[in-house]
Amino acid sequence: MPAEHAHQRLLLVVQGLKKLFADEHFVNLLRAEGLDTLPKYLAERIDNLNGAPV
Repeated sequence: MPAEHAHQRLLLVVQGLKKLFADEHFVNLLRAEGLDTLPKYLAERIDNLNGAPV
């Protein structure tokens, strides 16, 4: 199903972002470039990945 495929892709992206945001150097680079905010939906998804493998 297309919806399930899209959901799996989104989960993959969110897990990748969570891993990147755990890297202090990456976060500092984003801040230096003025890219230190995310759309609210993605930020909430990253915060709510309780127990998901990273």
